Amino acid sequence: MAYRQRRSGERRLPVETRRMKLWKIQGGMCSLCGLPLDYEEARLDHDHDCCDVPVAQACGHCDRGVLHGTCNTLLGFAYDDVGLLLKAIEYLKRTDILPKG
Repeated sequence: MAYRQRRSGERRLPVETRRMKLWKIQGGMCSLCGLPLDYEEARLDHDHDCCDVPVAQACGHCDRGVLHGTCNTLLGFAYDDVGLLLKAIEYLKRTDILPKG
């Protein structure tokens, strides 16, 4: 695991501070789907290759953005595997679920 060690004396910001900062930077929009995101619904997404721990225990350097709960769950169930997500898109196209275009 490529867990990033915290530097000596470095303090990890509380998860709520990190979540609020990203939500403001993103203009209250989900970083994945781009739709409006209520702050109460915002989920802090982080790279599990860096910190394979719950987000509240993550180092903060691997925070990627804030997402809707369903968008975050989508990434989690796919294990952040781009290849798997591309296969899912191809499946949807092949089964005519997505509009052609």
